[in-house]
Amino acid sequence: MMKPAVLKFKQHTIPVTFFNQEAAPLSSLEKLFQAMEYHLDFRRKLKKIASIEMVGEVAVFKYFDGTKLYMEVC
Repeated sequence: MMKPAVLKFKQHTIPVTFFNQEAAPLSSLEKLFQAMEYHLDFRRKLKKIASIEMVGEVAVFKYFDGTKLYMEVC
């Protein structure tokens, strides 16, 4: 079952989809964004994120160009 949510970080609003009930909560994803706030490469790619899918403890960042980035969220 898919459960939609929205993540707001700085001036960006990113849709987040949870695919199972065991997915990490949205607060842990917000903590990951706060930790990566000063990472220059992450901030450049932040503008290109189309959506985020949460599968268990893994966040799948989907970019507008079709590429994906997998990050573990604890």
